[in-house]
Amino acid sequence: MLQTNHRTFENLIATCDLLVVAGAVVLGGDLGWRVLGSTPTTLGGGAVLGQAAIAAACWLGMSWRLEFYQSRRAQRHLRELQTLFEVLLLGLGVASLIGVAVWGALAFQPLFTFPVAFAGIGSLRLGVRVLLRNLRFHGRNFRRVCIVGRGRAARELCQRLISNPHYGIRVVGSFYFSDRIAPPLDAVPCFGATSKLTSVLAQEPVDSVIVCPAIAARTGEVQEVFDACEEAGIACYFAPDFFTMRNLQSSVAWFGDLPALKFHRGGAGPFRFALKRAMDIGGSLAGLILGAPVMLACAAAIKLRDGGPVLFRQQRVGMQGKVFQCYKFRSMTTDADERKADLAALNEAEGGVVFKIRKDPRVTSVGRVLRKYSLDELPQLFNVLKGDMSLVGP
Repeated sequence: MLQTNHRTFENLIATCDLLVVAGAVVLGGDLGWRVLGSTPTTLGGGAVLGQAAIAAACWLGMSWRLEFYQSRRAQRHLRELQTLFEVLLLGLGVASLIGVAVWGALAFQPLFTFPVAFAGIGSLRLGVRVLLRNLRFHGRNFRRVCIVGRGRAARELCQRLISNPHYGIRVVGSFYFSDRIAPPLDAVPCFGATSKLTSVLAQEPVDSVIVCPAIAARTGEVQEVFDACEEAGIACYFAPDFFTMRNLQSSVAWFGDLPALKFHRGGAGPFRFALKRAMDIGGSLAGLILGAPVMLACAAAIKLRDGGPVLFRQQRVGMQGKVFQCYKFRSMTTDADERKADLAALNEAEGGVVFKIRKDPRVTSVGRVLRKYSLDELPQLFNVLKGDMSLVGP
């Protein structure tokens, strides 16, 4: 039932997005001609509607290609906006080429159509997120899942889903493999061994099963879980418990008919890399311009307090082992490094590699305010502009 509702809702959102894109072509075109003060296009209304339809079709194709309409329950809105940026850029780019090829000219201004469409769809998506969170707060729009496993991955996943109800994923129970290498998950009911999965799925309303096997789990039992889910017609997710790879990208690779999980670091193609760099430049410039008054106030407060340097420079390692100078507003006293040895006994970090004190006496009064609101990190926008860092991802 939930899968059917999801498809219906997805189709409704896609229809609204198509109308926004088509409307942005018409509105953005008229707005462009007015702002630029140039003569409007001599193309007739048929050409405008035709190019609007082409733009909507290109949007639909690119959104399918980049999986824009996949479930984003546990994904941040910023990541969704990044995908939206890519889909719109590609979609309007292709639509512009087709428009010039067919009509010899464009009936709209892409530079104005793009922000109108981005603002429209972005606002629509934000509204949908707020609506869904409200529904989930009142106990609706939940996916019911079962977790198979007892290891670290199973416990961590279960705790994360329980701690984030806005994901809209409710853990209704768990199963265990016959090896019983760990006690059952204490946060949710235990339905028993995986041999009972088929009968439970026939009785309980479950939308998905998440498999989190430990290394010792036998392949045959995992296959039984897959078969039971296939028979019940529900999705099955595989989350192996061998080592963490949170900073790596993942995809499914096929060797004939044998699937394998591929983990890799930032394997984006040249176009997506260039697009990401363009977003970093635009975002960092916008942040520096809009945040200039705040940054000036922070710099003045630091300078007036003790007359020391405003910025703190720290060596960091970026992509491909590149060492760069990371900029931050100085939040400690000027003799912080000299006092470090005297405070070594107060270090709360294990191993001594990282120096961390909860109430570090070296932090200035201005520095405490900067750290509380993360204002000390604003100069890192210069690192983003230089290409040392990125706004999103590695």
